[in-house]
Amino acid sequence: MPTVARNLLKAGSTAALACLLAACSVHGAQSQAQLPATAHAGPVQAATLQLAQAQATGSADPVATEVATWLRLQIEGGGTASEIDGFLRAHPDWPGRAQLGQRLQEALGAEPDDGVARDLCTTHRPTIPASLLRCANALGGPATTLPPAAVVRGQAVPLSLANLPAPVADAARADWVDGLDDPVQEAEFQRLFGAVPTPSDQWRRFDRQEWSGSLAAAGRQLPRLPAALRPLAMARLSLHRGDASGPGLAAALHGDPAQDPALALDLARWLRRHDQDDAALALWRGSALAAEQAAPDAHRPAYWNEREALVRDLLATHRDAEALAVADDSLQDAATARLDRDFLVGWISLRRLHDPATAAARFATLPAGSHSVITTSRGFYWLGQALDASGRAADATTAYQAAARYPTSFYGQAAISRLAAGGNAQATLNSALAALHDPAWSSGDALAYAGQELARAAAFLVACRDLHHARLFLLRLDQLTTTDTGHALGASFADGLGLPDVAVAIARNAGRHGLVLVRSGWPAPYAPPPSPALPPGLALAVMRQESSFDAAIVSPVGARGLMQLMPATARQVSGGLVDAAALGDPAINMQTGTTYLASLLQRFGGTEPYAIAAYNAGPARAQQWSVANTPAADASPGSPATIDWIEQIPFAETRNYVQRVLESQAIYRDRDPAPRARIALASQSGSRQGGQP
Repeated sequence: MPTVARNLLKAGSTAALACLLAACSVHGAQSQAQLPATAHAGPVQAATLQLAQAQATGSADPVATEVATWLRLQIEGGGTASEIDGFLRAHPDWPGRAQLGQRLQEALGAEPDDGVARDLCTTHRPTIPASLLRCANALGGPATTLPPAAVVRGQAVPLSLANLPAPVADAARADWVDGLDDPVQEAEFQRLFGAVPTPSDQWRRFDRQEWSGSLAAAGRQLPRLPAALRPLAMARLSLHRGDASGPGLAAALHGDPAQDPALALDLARWLRRHDQDDAALALWRGSALAAEQAAPDAHRPAYWNEREALVRDLLATHRDAEALAVADDSLQDAATARLDRDFLVGWISLRRLHDPATAAARFATLPAGSHSVITTSRGFYWLGQALDASGRAADATTAYQAAARYPTSFYGQAAISRLAAGGNAQATLNSALAALHDPAWSSGDALAYAGQELARAAAFLVACRDLHHARLFLLRLDQLTTTDTGHALGASFADGLGLPDVAVAIARNAGRHGLVLVRSGWPAPYAPPPSPALPPGLALAVMRQESSFDAAIVSPVGARGLMQLMPATARQVSGGLVDAAALGDPAINMQTGTTYLASLLQRFGGTEPYAIAAYNAGPARAQQWSVANTPAADASPGSPATIDWIEQIPFAETRNYVQRVLESQAIYRDRDPAPRARIALASQSGSRQGGQP
């Protein structure tokens, strides 16, 4: 029996059943400690495809052949348009549909058969220049020499709205408005279809690009705009980029900025970023408010994000009443923005303006409007704070008890500490965590889960050493799962296959819907090196938040490995001994990361929230916040003063990061990771590998 299957059976894991039913026992899967890294960034590698095809040949499970086909079709030129179309129809629930759709478009552009192309053009909207041209010829006449003139309905003519088949003309206009921002595709579209978009289409394209922050593409779009709209576009683009000329260009328009919703938002952002808070505040009292009222619903969250940023600036200078006025945005319909608004209004009302009644009403909307473990516990905890401040001690206790029902969350743990009132809060928390259990399942449930096509495909891919694509199948399967038991099985299955990052992802998503998977959602697949300078559980908590225990992940900015270290930081911490490549070794990464984390903890006098904030946002920013946000007299993680300090961090990412690390640290604190660690790092340094999801 293969090593991984034997080990999983010893652990009694559901994944053992899955591996035995699927690929692991058939194909001789190795343990994760023996698997090399594969397909990090997503493309199918030739060696991966060859191995999958070879393994599928000897497999009794038909899903193996289907997976090998799926891998082949992901490759440019890997299949015909008809073959890809057939695969998509036969496998509607498989992942990677966007990539396969792109390959279909490429293949359609090269399809030699007019009849096949004609059929595909009626069922798939062409989305790239090559497929648009092929559909124009297939639907309008025989294909021949391509532009500068193109053959449409048998005649060589420039492609324009007037002489294209209507479905192709409509598709070309929609494609131009909605996408094709890549410079190469953009240039090809212009060569073939540049005369097709209308002036309105050209403006809609720019509007989308500038709203979304695709500023380079928006800049290339300027010459194509109607002359009357170019000054407005230049003003928007200049403001969005932060150019000094931005306000002048906006003023030269001689109109109310509210006439263009994006212009008012861009101007408000520019003023705040240039420390002109008074002018920004005045804008929000007039033009920006009117612009927000006129903006499409899809753009409303962008206004809230800018409002919140200004509110944070105003709070930092104790302009509390003005901050409240900006925060109280009645126009928000999106659930996330609405709940963020109510929390911020409640916090300002309670902590700055000493209005607990208003605060209580706002905090009560959080548990009423969300199933999320994090949001619900946050709302109940702060409702308790507001009720306490109102002198309603009994009602406050009820609110704290409601928050304490979520002991895996930061605010659930804070509520437990508050209810302990000088007692042993850690013991109470440990008891609450011990009382949590993942949903139970039977062997029949496990067999049914493991027998699903996507589960078998994932196990086959693990056996083929393709961890990246295995992740896609597991996450897609969880998206399709509708029961608590199914989510618990999915997390356990992923963990058993050696993909704890997928287990963490499944647990996070479950938490958004009120389901806590404490056993599989907080794995400990690595044992960090002993460090007397670090509190128990902190290193594991940082790893869970940074990488979800994917040892080979590389962030878009270049942070690497389990503790997501930047190479420059690693070189500094190690005295030049650790480079970027070495950070792929889990042992080296953890040793370097824990050393750096310990140095931050020492720098901030042992105050864990400060050190955690520094790990995420940099020590200089954390130092600034530790002074500006009134250092806590009681700097313990769950103290009210520390909680207020965290809530005043101006970056949402860092506020969330600190809370998530602290809550995970409490879970890991008294959990010995050694029995669960699958890798003895001292003897198998660098052996675990994986791919980036």
